Amino acid sequence: MCTPLAPGYLTNRTPPRHHPTTTPPPSLPTPTSHYSARIHPKLPFPGLEAIFTTHASEVNRRNVVIWVDYACIEQDDMELQMKGIQSLITYAARSDFVLIPVEAKLEESKAFAIASQPSQLLNYGERAWCRLETYIFMCLADITGKEPHVYGYGQASFKSRFMCFSNTVTEVLRSLANGTGKASQGAQFGEADMPSSGKLTVEKDRDVIRRIEEDVRTCYTQTAILSEVVGYVVDYKKGFSGKREKGSISLQGKQLADDDIEFLHDELGNLNQDAKTRTGILRSIKSLNLSSNFLAVKGINALGQICDKDMLKNLALLDLSHCKRFGTAGLAELLGFLPKSNISTPKLVDCDIGNTMAVQISAGLSKSRKLRNIHLDDNRIGSNSGSALLNIFKTLSRNAVSLTCKSPNPPLGQGARCITVDHPLFYETPHRTRHAAYRRAVTHRRPTARSRATPSAPSS
Repeated sequence: MCTPLAPGYLTNRTPPRHHPTTTPPPSLPTPTSHYSARIHPKLPFPGLEAIFTTHASEVNRRNVVIWVDYACIEQDDMELQMKGIQSLITYAARSDFVLIPVEAKLEESKAFAIASQPSQLLNYGERAWCRLETYIFMCLADITGKEPHVYGYGQASFKSRFMCFSNTVTEVLRSLANGTGKASQGAQFGEADMPSSGKLTVEKDRDVIRRIEEDVRTCYTQTAILSEVVGYVVDYKKGFSGKREKGSISLQGKQLADDDIEFLHDELGNLNQDAKTRTGILRSIKSLNLSSNFLAVKGINALGQICDKDMLKNLALLDLSHCKRFGTAGLAELLGFLPKSNISTPKLVDCDIGNTMAVQISAGLSKSRKLRNIHLDDNRIGSNSGSALLNIFKTLSRNAVSLTCKSPNPPLGQGARCITVDHPLFYETPHRTRHAAYRRAVTHRRPTARSRATPSAPSS
């Protein structure tokens, strides 16, 4: 088992006698050399013992290899250093654990106590090269179906339960794969958490990191797409008797970029099935979850071909929540194909939509007759766009459309919030004085026979 520890990996496999990138230099470093000064050899061993105890049934103490980044990658010979860097993917693939020693400093301890992923650690989690180690390991673990054992070990500062005591500091082994690498979620990374977004001492290294990151990301996303499409076909033939929700394809947080949407289009369009089965599979897809990905304009354009009636005829729900790259141009592409599709529920939660884009949405959505639920929560829609949202409501309320737009900046100004009551949009103000826009919203609300009782308007 080759398992990496915060500056290294750990494994249970017997190492080769002569490894091209880990053979020590002719003269071993002395205790006063830069190697011993940087590695802090006493720091990882309590963490190793904690891992051995936690995974006693999996780890053979007599057959453990530890790979330490600074010691195992040449630091002086640039040619050997590049070979070591190019071997990072191989090291990670052969590893079973990552151990990150946390320095015994107050701020580091506080961050460690609440961190749910490596990038949330101070110092280590901020550095691009360190991020790259854990990124490669977690992506490859998800590809190969292994549990992503990423641990931090050190002092963690926890708040005491009793007010009379100060924070409690204890040495602990904590999993750092809860937020990004659960087996059920995969290696989910936000753009700010990617290795290429980290800090560097030498800025020219960013291109090297970006190339390695892109190689790993492409392998990860294409594997995720193939796995999801094949899994859907298998579940379809079994009548969706497993865990998958009927008619649902989910690629949430799989780091999909523009080219990956084209790859998804090709995979759906070239299913290795007879014509009748292929048509049945495509028509059974009713929900497509692409939230928390890296889609830009080109990706949204390719998505329009997937959502076309000729491919996914019965697609009703399209989730693009937490995709913040596509901007105004991407939104124009989205609004171009939505009215032509059968999509009734577009979700655009936390997509960095501001006032200008809200006006753009109001114009685009008015062309659609299929829409029933529109989700625009947690965007930057302020009071300047209140009238645009009301126009959406007035235009679409004839079709009993539900529009949710909960926002830190209420579209009706201070003291007002936007909520959904059954089908119609309903504005509620906490004050006794009615807001003019509130009266208009209530006036244009269309009651339905099946709607629940709507809260009465505040008396003036």
